[in-house]
Amino acid sequence: MIRELDAQARQQVFDRDGAVCIRCGDRSRPVQWAHVLSRRHLCVRWLSDNAMSLCAGCHLFWHHEPALALDWFFKNFRERWNRLQLVYLAGVKVNVAELWRERVAGEQQHA
Repeated sequence: MIRELDAQARQQVFDRDGAVCIRCGDRSRPVQWAHVLSRRHLCVRWLSDNAMSLCAGCHLFWHHEPALALDWFFKNFRERWNRLQLVYLAGVKVNVAELWRERVAGEQQHA
């Protein structure tokens, strides 16, 4: 279930970002699915506000310079950051099986 949710969320982010690194704009390298707040926090793991397309170099920057990275994100995506903080601070508990069923049902309706 988690793999399927990850794959769906990853594709949505790549589609939204045009499969381009949103930090440096490089179109020549493949992008990676990166998270603003760690994906270990299930309450935000699959939220598009918490995810972005980054090239490998920018993804490394994100992990090696978290204070600078968060500052960059806040300056460039303030509304997303505010929405993300509301969900994270609320500490919503996620039922993975229920979320998976909702997403699968949604895909079947769109097919």
